[in-house]
Amino acid sequence: MVPTPGNVEIAFIGQPPPGFRNVLLNISTVRLNPTANASINNKHWVTIPVAINAASGLTVAKPGDLQVDLNNLQTGATLFNTYGVPVNVYNEAQVVVDVNVPGTLVPVCQPVISGLEGCINYPMTFASAQEAITFNISGGLSVGRNTLSQLLIDLNLQVISNATTPGGPYGVSVTASQASAGSYLGDVTGTVKTSGTPSGIHLRPLTVSAELAGTSTVVASANVVNGNYTLGLPAAASGTAYDLFVSGGGFDYDAAHGVVVKPGQNTTADFQVAAAITGGISGTITDQCTGLGIQGATLELLAPPRSSPTDCSANPQDCVVVATTSTDNQGNYPLPGTRSLVPAFSQVPTQLPAGTTLGLQISATGYNSTLVQAQASTTGGGQCANSSSTTECSESLKTSYITGILSTTGYLPSGTSMQAQVFAENTGTNDLVSALTAPAVIRSGTSSVPFTLNVPVGGTFDLFASAIDPYLGAPDPYPGHSIEVVSAVAGPASACTTTDIGSAIAPLNCVGHGSVTGSVSNPDLETTIEVSKDNVQLFGTEPGLLDSGINTNYSFCLPPDSYSLQREENGSPVGSSQAVVVAQPSPTSTPCPSTCFGSSSSSCPGECTNQVLNPF
Repeated sequence: MVPTPGNVEIAFIGQPPPGFRNVLLNISTVRLNPTANASINNKHWVTIPVAINAASGLTVAKPGDLQVDLNNLQTGATLFNTYGVPVNVYNEAQVVVDVNVPGTLVPVCQPVISGLEGCINYPMTFASAQEAITFNISGGLSVGRNTLSQLLIDLNLQVISNATTPGGPYGVSVTASQASAGSYLGDVTGTVKTSGTPSGIHLRPLTVSAELAGTSTVVASANVVNGNYTLGLPAAASGTAYDLFVSGGGFDYDAAHGVVVKPGQNTTADFQVAAAITGGISGTITDQCTGLGIQGATLELLAPPRSSPTDCSANPQDCVVVATTSTDNQGNYPLPGTRSLVPAFSQVPTQLPAGTTLGLQISATGYNSTLVQAQASTTGGGQCANSSSTTECSESLKTSYITGILSTTGYLPSGTSMQAQVFAENTGTNDLVSALTAPAVIRSGTSSVPFTLNVPVGGTFDLFASAIDPYLGAPDPYPGHSIEVVSAVAGPASACTTTDIGSAIAPLNCVGHGSVTGSVSNPDLETTIEVSKDNVQLFGTEPGLLDSGINTNYSFCLPPDSYSLQREENGSPVGSSQAVVVAQPSPTSTPCPSTCFGSSSSSCPGECTNQVLNPF
């Protein structure tokens, strides 16, 4: 983003209707107009697109759209984009949703609505012209030169007509209004002092970026203008910790750890950087066993605060992730950029403050991670400790294998198949370390298929298997088959060796859909509810979903079975767990809308059932 006369930061909070596991809205753009009640064709509309690097937790529904779940917007703000606009006072705003696919609802099981299946996708439909959600900005939004103005938009979605058939459309109405940014957003401002004169062309702008503390999740970035910057960041009432770093512009790095941001307050963080010759770090990440490139490996470059020089390969806890990339289908990195979006790994300082060494963290699903010293070079390849190349930073990762058999008890009609996925977690945690690179396929006429799962060497793992069940021919977000588990599997102690578990994973049984709903007493943003089966953790609510006085309700879509739910605070169990049995719905006759059939071709599970738990 190049310097502009003024910047507007758009963020959302949301008010979803009750009874839905997901309330997904596909937002295309936000538009501003200096004239209140302006017509949709008024020539003075200013368009703010979806950010190139979307905020953490949001997914792009299709190119140009950003998908937000209003359930997750109840307790805190999520950024949409910070964008340059002409200096002016804006009095009207529009939230433009995707005309063709405005959104999706996933209801929990609701027996009172007869004939409707729960835990499947239902499309939204809007009333005429609802695609443009328009509201007046109270008092106007004043955008000044080289300043950051914030507009927090409260989205309220209401169901005006229920679906009449499983998978049919829900009629919805969405309104928007201005909310107080000071209740959800905090500012970080400061100076960036520079020394020396940078050289080079097509340099990335000098930028200050904010990551959730201890992660590589960039939430927002701001260009440095005349030595100053301003960031607006989502903040919990008790404060949210961020790591900040300065990069780009032909300068070296500076960083700050754990800067706490509170809503409605300003926090100051100053930095200092020096001009540096920049170069690149590139190479290939390969499988130590096969020698083949690893697709989708993640590479994170770590640098320390300038005031605390250190070797980041030895002391990663003292460093901040300043650049991230991944490998292509041949294992090569960095991924290519464009003329306007230069990859961060292509402009890494080759000169660093005395005592500073960059660290390169390399990880991939199913492999042991590695952390090495890294040095950029003007030729573009760079150097790394233990590299297999003298001109590039190329590394191989260790892995081992768990093999076994996946099977099903259900009936597969002729010409159909069932897909299933196997996941591995570090035992006793929700720390997912591996999954099959492609789903296993059980075809009609068979009831089982072998699988091979890459896992890190020397670990002990909990495994669980889940089916991928279409419903009415469309992807189904929650399976109609049981989730089967096996705990504490000892993985191989040596690289490239195998542990075989045979048929330890029980057959996937066609049981239909089910859900669990409940509430939590006095939760805060660190309160979560975790679901496990036979001591294997399956999933849980995200931190930030629950907060006392705002949202105390949770829901899960779970195949009928026996589970245990546990309340946790900041990752630690609190109180006793609750046992829950999700009842299996009575069979229904064909035609069956799902590929999940029972033990014969004549029946499949009926409408899904819901279990309500006592408050935690």
